[in-house]
Amino acid sequence: MNNKLTLTIMQRLALYDLMEALSVVNTEAAFRTCMDGPMQQVFPHGGIVCGMVEKSIKASAWKFDALLTHRYPIEFLKTLRQIHGGLDSPMIKRWRATRTPVLYDRERYAARWWNMERWWTGEWVENARKYNLENAGSHGLIDLHGTGASYFCFVNIPDALGDRQSYLLNLLTPHLHMALARIVVVHENPTIEQATMPQDTLFKHPPAPSTSMFNEHSQRYKFLTVRERHIARWVGLGKTNAEIAKVTNTSEHTVSHHLTHIFRKVGVSNRTSLAYWLVQYASGHDTET
Repeated sequence: MNNKLTLTIMQRLALYDLMEALSVVNTEAAFRTCMDGPMQQVFPHGGIVCGMVEKSIKASAWKFDALLTHRYPIEFLKTLRQIHGGLDSPMIKRWRATRTPVLYDRERYAARWWNMERWWTGEWVENARKYNLENAGSHGLIDLHGTGASYFCFVNIPDALGDRQSYLLNLLTPHLHMALARIVVVHENPTIEQATMPQDTLFKHPPAPSTSMFNEHSQRYKFLTVRERHIARWVGLGKTNAEIAKVTNTSEHTVSHHLTHIFRKVGVSNRTSLAYWLVQYASGHDTET
């Protein structure tokens, strides 16, 4: 859906509060607090599973490099696990095919539609019923190079599913993406349910960089021009090339050209990796110096 929904002043204020809260999330605990607080005011739900994929994005089933759940049934997540360790589901398949918000109404599909629409399989629907998963909505982001993605799935949404949920998922996913990206580079012990999920699907944290590695990568930031630093920062905030072109008064082609140089100079291959890199090595730098 592309059309904007009409929001009341109170709804707009709640949306602003949520975006502000997400902008400072950098730990799993903070993420869960945000989901239980500001997110419930804007997008009520009963649980969430989200993750990031880097190398297996083109695989038939995604092997998440980072996976985080909150009030989401781990036993149901196990039913999505494929032989080689990846996760797959009708909702992930549909999102990968359409790149648009996916809404699942249990009563609608379980009662009469699941066997008429190729996305919803009987086994998946029955497992969703078994673990009391009802209305669900999911969305994600894939970088322009098609090498990295983030995915977010909310379950047990109490409201009737429709245009409102699709609109909010479109609006909020870039902010959720950046919150998750910051969590990935924070060095703390994982708090996800370690005893119930195989190790290769746990939330993973990269090792803290050594002093020499930090200094080396930090120096790379100084090789960026002021314009490149501004563009990199906008990428770090989850902006698209079109949005960056608008705020920097340039063309999308120019932004893409700058990104090619930025990737080469700092040693990354896509937007998601650049976002990680900025949090890890450039958070203390001024864009003007």
